[in-house]
Amino acid sequence: MRLMIVDDEKNTRNVLRHFIPWDTLEIEEILEAKDGREALAAARSFQPDLVLSDIRMPRMTGLEFAQEYRKENENCRFIFLSAYSDRDYLKQAIRLRAVRYVEKPIQIEEVKEAVAEALEEIHQTRLQTGSHREMMLKKTVLDLALGRIREGEPAPLDHPFFSPGLYTYACAYIRTFPVDDTNGPDYTTEELREAFRLLLSEYADLTKKEPDDGDFFEERLIAALKDPEHILCHARLDGGFSYRDFLRLLSYVSGHLRNRFPRIRRVLIGAGDSVASPKKLPGSYERARKARKRAFFSGGLSVYDEDIRVYDFSSPLAKKSLQLLRQEEEGVTLSHLRQLKKDLLPFEDTPEESLRRFYGQLFLALSQRAQSHNKTLFMEMSGAYMSALAEACCLEEINSCMEDAVRFFFMSKTISSSPSGIAQKVTDYILRDFASEDLSISKIASGLYLSPNYLSLVFKQETEKTINQFITETRMEKAKELLKNEKLTLSAVSLRVGYHDANYFSKAFKRETGLTPKAFREGL
Repeated sequence: MRLMIVDDEKNTRNVLRHFIPWDTLEIEEILEAKDGREALAAARSFQPDLVLSDIRMPRMTGLEFAQEYRKENENCRFIFLSAYSDRDYLKQAIRLRAVRYVEKPIQIEEVKEAVAEALEEIHQTRLQTGSHREMMLKKTVLDLALGRIREGEPAPLDHPFFSPGLYTYACAYIRTFPVDDTNGPDYTTEELREAFRLLLSEYADLTKKEPDDGDFFEERLIAALKDPEHILCHARLDGGFSYRDFLRLLSYVSGHLRNRFPRIRRVLIGAGDSVASPKKLPGSYERARKARKRAFFSGGLSVYDEDIRVYDFSSPLAKKSLQLLRQEEEGVTLSHLRQLKKDLLPFEDTPEESLRRFYGQLFLALSQRAQSHNKTLFMEMSGAYMSALAEACCLEEINSCMEDAVRFFFMSKTISSSPSGIAQKVTDYILRDFASEDLSISKIASGLYLSPNYLSLVFKQETEKTINQFITETRMEKAKELLKNEKLTLSAVSLRVGYHDANYFSKAFKRETGLTPKAFREGL
């Protein structure tokens, strides 16, 4: 926040500047002026958020300064200081929407209280303004996709996207899948929106798209979240940002959003074709939705085309898959499953339900084989494997889960631990290693010589929690203990519980406890 102190008395300016702990009040920059005219000239470049101003000054009074500057910046807040308890001045101050009117001689605590009140009002206004703009943006993005904007109507939003020119347009439909979606995403739309924005900025830096006239993607993209799992994005295409550039951007988002936002396990994107005007975006949107369904096969970005490709599950290769699972050895079966996946990939219009049904038949064939061989441990886990197949979000995950089931089938005769024994080993591992930033399901699985899929299934079946949930809970409980030690900084606490980024730790802590680390510590 920027603060301007305006007073013709130097001593008053010194007291205000040096005897109030501005850093604790979120004031980062301070500028002084000795009268209203000097303040008006300086404010045009300094752009203060808050002004502490005397009322009576030579050349231009504080009220005259406020009246003139409000024409240029209506969001600036004013606190007036005066040695004169004059009702006329007070009435004028009220008309100018002054936050407070503080009489001289000034009292430090009274000024602090007035400033805190003004800053709270600024925060609330910014939240309301930002929230309103986000709501308008979301409505505009959805209206464009659903054809609610008629030909000839003015642009519904003051945004560079709607600048006149020889442009084409395209729509993308983005679907995110949480790491654990049993009870819905464990992140908010605001968190996903921020992650998406940061990724766009990161891509702009990577591709050197930084023209002099402003943010590159801010002008060419409008995007909104329907909910924490669906993003709609419209692009304005020109010579500097072609349809091919748009596809490269979407491919980057598909591959990197998980790195930027680790609570997402997969991102599937469908890209519609380019159209001649914003009013024709509904067609691009419908084709983007179809492409998004096809992304189930690609596991990332799918671009719409008119060819229709459906897999024939009565083919010799499909029939052979069932036969191999009933009688063949591990190596041959795994090799065949990998070939099957390659064979399926081009047939992107195959109904998802048909594919899931086919893999369900494959797993049933393996389960019948396990039953005939009395593989009790495998049968205990069959329900969990069927759930994992049902929850898989793409062909790659389905096939990976099936391969894992095959490995476990052949491994189960050598596993001596019961599921509950394995869950206890995972718990012990996490309690011992929670401070490691790279702690993950894969690392735990490697340490216990088991597959990640099997480990996740066993743990959730036995504890009704995911491994990631338990890791987070363990870290937060330890953080609560560490926060009791006031000598430890927030960064030190976050590092000791496995978070390299203190800001990310703070958000995770608030999400789990409802309090920021600072508020939790103050409440002890």
